[in-house]
Amino acid sequence: MKKSVIILTALVYLLSIVLVAFLGYQAETQNPPIIAESIVFRFEGDDKFPELPHEHIENGAVIYEVRYNPEYNPDSEVLLNRYPYIYDIKDYDYLFTVGGKLTLSAEPYSSKGEVSDKTLTYYVDKSKSDYIEVDQKGEITLKADSTSGFYEVLLSTNDGSAIKMTICIKW
Repeated sequence: MKKSVIILTALVYLLSIVLVAFLGYQAETQNPPIIAESIVFRFEGDDKFPELPHEHIENGAVIYEVRYNPEYNPDSEVLLNRYPYIYDIKDYDYLFTVGGKLTLSAEPYSSKGEVSDKTLTYYVDKSKSDYIEVDQKGEITLKADSTSGFYEVLLSTNDGSAIKMTICIKW
Protein backbone atom coordinates (compact mmCIF):
# COMPACT_ATOMS: atom_id res chain seq x y z
CA MET A 1 0.00 0.00 0.00
CA LYS A 2 2.83 2.35 0.75
CA LYS A 3 4.29 1.93 -2.71
CA SER A 4 0.98 2.59 -4.44
CA VAL A 5 0.36 5.75 -2.39
CA ILE A 6 3.87 7.05 -3.16
CA ILE A 7 3.46 6.27 -6.87
CA LEU A 8 0.00 7.86 -6.95
CA THR A 9 1.28 10.96 -5.15
CA ALA A 10 4.23 11.21 -7.55
CA LEU A 11 1.91 10.93 -10.58
CA VAL A 12 -0.44 13.62 -9.22
CA TYR A 13 2.59 15.81 -8.52
CA LEU A 14 3.95 15.35 -12.08
CA LEU A 15 0.51 15.91 -13.58
CA SER A 16 0.12 19.15 -11.61
CA ILE A 17 3.53 20.39 -12.81
CA VAL A 18 2.58 19.69 -16.44
CA LEU A 19 -0.85 21.30 -15.99
CA VAL A 20 0.56 24.45 -14.35
CA ALA A 21 3.24 24.75 -17.04
CA PHE A 22 0.62 24.37 -19.79
CA LEU A 23 -1.81 26.88 -18.25
CA GLY A 24 1.00 29.33 -17.51
CA TYR A 25 2.14 29.20 -21.12
CA GLN A 26 -1.37 29.87 -22.41
CA ALA A 27 -1.82 32.89 -20.15
CA GLU A 28 1.43 34.48 -21.30
CA THR A 29 1.02 37.54 -23.54
CA GLN A 30 2.51 36.60 -26.89
CA ASN A 31 2.73 40.05 -28.48
CA PRO A 32 2.76 42.78 -25.85
CA PRO A 33 1.74 46.20 -27.19
CA ILE A 34 4.59 48.54 -28.07
CA ILE A 35 4.15 51.98 -26.50
CA ALA A 36 5.45 55.19 -28.13
CA GLU A 37 8.59 56.84 -26.78
CA SER A 38 8.33 60.02 -28.85
CA ILE A 39 6.63 61.66 -31.81
CA VAL A 40 8.71 62.13 -34.96
CA PHE A 41 8.20 63.59 -38.41
CA ARG A 42 8.95 61.52 -41.50
CA PHE A 43 8.72 62.55 -45.11
CA GLU A 44 8.48 60.02 -47.90
CA GLY A 45 11.55 60.06 -50.10
CA ASP A 46 13.47 62.46 -47.84
CA ASP A 47 16.17 60.46 -46.09
CA LYS A 48 18.11 63.64 -45.19
CA PHE A 49 15.46 64.86 -42.72
CA PRO A 50 15.89 65.82 -39.83
CA GLU A 51 19.58 66.65 -40.43
CA LEU A 52 18.53 68.93 -43.30
CA PRO A 53 15.19 70.75 -43.56
CA HIS A 54 12.46 69.11 -45.62
CA GLU A 55 11.30 71.34 -48.46
CA HIS A 56 7.87 70.92 -50.01
CA ILE A 57 8.24 71.98 -53.63
CA GLU A 58 5.46 72.60 -56.14
CA ASN A 59 5.95 74.03 -59.62
CA GLY A 60 9.64 74.53 -58.87
CA ALA A 61 9.02 76.77 -55.84
CA VAL A 62 9.47 76.00 -52.16
CA ILE A 63 6.00 76.24 -50.60
CA TYR A 64 6.98 75.35 -47.04
CA GLU A 65 9.95 74.03 -45.15
CA VAL A 66 9.94 71.76 -42.08
CA ARG A 67 12.91 72.14 -39.77
CA TYR A 68 13.95 70.06 -36.81
CA ASN A 69 15.16 72.34 -34.03
CA PRO A 70 18.40 70.97 -32.52
CA GLU A 71 18.23 73.69 -29.85
CA TYR A 72 14.80 72.51 -28.68
CA ASN A 73 14.14 73.33 -25.03
CA PRO A 74 10.51 73.70 -23.85
CA ASP A 75 11.63 76.15 -21.13
CA SER A 76 13.74 78.34 -23.42
CA GLU A 77 13.40 82.12 -23.28
CA VAL A 78 13.83 82.21 -27.08
CA LEU A 79 10.33 81.55 -28.43
CA LEU A 80 11.28 79.48 -31.48
CA ASN A 81 13.50 77.19 -29.39
CA ARG A 82 10.41 75.98 -27.52
CA TYR A 83 9.36 73.88 -30.52
CA PRO A 84 11.03 70.67 -31.71
CA TYR A 85 9.68 71.15 -35.26
CA ILE A 86 8.92 74.35 -37.16
CA TYR A 87 6.76 74.50 -40.28
CA ASP A 88 7.96 77.63 -42.06
CA ILE A 89 5.57 78.57 -44.87
CA LYS A 90 7.59 80.30 -47.59
CA ASP A 91 4.84 80.93 -50.16
CA TYR A 92 1.69 81.62 -48.16
CA ASP A 93 -0.14 83.16 -51.12
CA TYR A 94 0.23 80.00 -53.21
CA LEU A 95 -0.71 77.73 -50.31
CA PHE A 96 -3.76 79.83 -49.47
CA THR A 97 -4.97 80.03 -53.09
CA VAL A 98 -4.85 76.22 -53.54
CA GLY A 99 -7.03 75.61 -50.51
CA GLY A 100 -4.66 76.52 -47.70
CA LYS A 101 -3.96 72.91 -46.73
CA LEU A 102 -0.83 71.16 -45.54
CA THR A 103 -0.40 67.78 -43.89
CA LEU A 104 1.59 67.09 -40.75
CA SER A 105 3.72 64.00 -41.36
CA ALA A 106 3.97 62.96 -37.72
CA GLU A 107 3.93 59.48 -36.24
CA PRO A 108 4.61 57.88 -32.87
CA TYR A 109 8.04 56.23 -32.56
CA SER A 110 9.51 53.51 -30.36
CA SER A 111 13.01 52.06 -30.46
CA LYS A 112 11.46 48.65 -29.60
CA GLY A 113 9.65 48.31 -32.93
CA GLU A 114 6.47 49.43 -34.61
CA VAL A 115 4.11 51.23 -32.24
CA SER A 116 0.84 49.34 -31.72
CA ASP A 117 -1.46 52.39 -31.82
CA LYS A 118 -0.20 54.81 -34.47
CA THR A 119 -3.01 57.34 -34.15
CA LEU A 120 -2.32 60.85 -32.94
CA THR A 121 -4.67 63.54 -31.71
CA TYR A 122 -4.21 67.10 -32.99
CA TYR A 123 -5.33 70.32 -31.31
CA VAL A 124 -5.31 74.03 -32.13
CA ASP A 125 -6.24 76.70 -29.62
CA LYS A 126 -9.94 77.54 -30.04
CA SER A 127 -9.15 81.26 -30.00
CA LYS A 128 -7.22 80.72 -33.26
CA SER A 129 -10.03 78.77 -34.99
CA ASP A 130 -10.84 81.73 -37.27
CA TYR A 131 -7.36 81.43 -38.76
CA ILE A 132 -6.31 77.80 -38.61
CA GLU A 133 -7.85 74.40 -37.95
CA VAL A 134 -6.57 70.83 -37.89
CA ASP A 135 -8.43 67.56 -38.39
CA GLN A 136 -7.59 64.20 -36.83
CA LYS A 137 -5.67 63.10 -39.92
CA GLY A 138 -3.16 65.87 -39.29
CA GLU A 139 -4.33 68.07 -42.14
CA ILE A 140 -4.09 71.77 -41.40
CA THR A 141 -6.38 74.27 -43.10
CA LEU A 142 -5.41 77.94 -43.19
CA LYS A 143 -8.72 79.80 -43.07
CA ALA A 144 -7.88 83.49 -43.21
CA ASP A 145 -5.62 85.31 -45.61
CA SER A 146 -3.01 87.25 -43.64
CA THR A 147 0.42 88.73 -44.18
CA SER A 148 1.94 86.90 -41.21
CA GLY A 149 0.99 84.22 -38.75
CA PHE A 150 2.37 82.24 -35.86
CA TYR A 151 0.35 79.29 -34.60
CA GLU A 152 0.88 76.30 -32.34
CA VAL A 153 -0.43 72.81 -33.00
CA LEU A 154 -0.42 70.27 -30.17
CA LEU A 155 0.03 66.59 -30.99
CA SER A 156 -0.49 63.74 -28.53
CA THR A 157 -0.33 59.96 -28.66
CA ASN A 158 -3.37 57.75 -28.05
CA ASP A 159 -1.61 54.62 -26.79
CA GLY A 160 -1.47 55.49 -23.10
CA SER A 161 2.07 56.88 -23.19
CA ALA A 162 0.73 60.46 -22.80
CA ILE A 163 3.43 61.94 -25.04
CA LYS A 164 2.68 65.49 -26.18
CA MET A 165 4.47 67.81 -28.55
CA THR A 166 3.78 71.36 -29.66
CA ILE A 167 4.96 72.43 -33.09
CA CYS A 168 5.10 75.86 -34.66
CA ILE A 169 3.54 76.92 -37.94
CA LYS A 170 4.69 80.33 -39.09
CA TRP A 171 4.79 82.55 -42.13
